[in-house]
Amino acid sequence: MAQSATASERVVVLMTPEEKAAVVERARSSGISVAGFIRQAVERFDPAVEAELAEIEPLIATLEESNEEAWRALNRAEAALDQALDQLARSRSGHAAG
Repeated sequence: MAQSATASERVVVLMTPEEKAAVVERARSSGISVAGFIRQAVERFDPAVEAELAEIEPLIATLEESNEEAWRALNRAEAALDQALDQLARSRSGHAAG
């Protein structure tokens, strides 16, 4: 949607003070006006993309859970390896002393 040279139509959107503050802050941090920010958001919105994102959200959650379990397994393996290395060191020092 290309922006015409002169914006002449007005759209009134009601929102909570918190929503307005978020829009104002996001526009400010983007270095554009609130109107420009909203125009860009409207241009970029694609219902098909939103539907795809909704479909992959459960997959992302599953991946995150799997990743967390992998880290727990790695931590358990590292602890077991440390314990085995400690036992080996004690065993070697016992043989060397004898």
